[in-house]
Amino acid sequence: IAGEDVIPCGDDVTSTNGIVGDVMSPFVLSISEDASIRDAARLMLTEKVHRLLVLTNGKLAGLVSMSDLLRAFVGGDASVSEVAKVPLASIG
Repeated sequence: IAGEDVIPCGDDVTSTNGIVGDVMSPFVLSISEDASIRDAARLMLTEKVHRLLVLTNGKLAGLVSMSDLLRAFVGGDASVSEVAKVPLASIG
């Protein structure tokens, strides 16, 4: 769920009657774990998103955020898999 998905809901945000499917982003973007940090940042900026699913051999491996990419830019060159902070076990 992105911030822009929740904000338009107004008072319904505090309701426990809704389901995640009602406010989730209908389209998700992914990137390969061996993609460059620059490519991931470019995709996020172009598509106006703050997170990308990270795939390994076509399977979900984790999640990379804009904050992860900023840390990588400050710390030097790295691949997406080296800066992704959320392993698959944490997504579900």
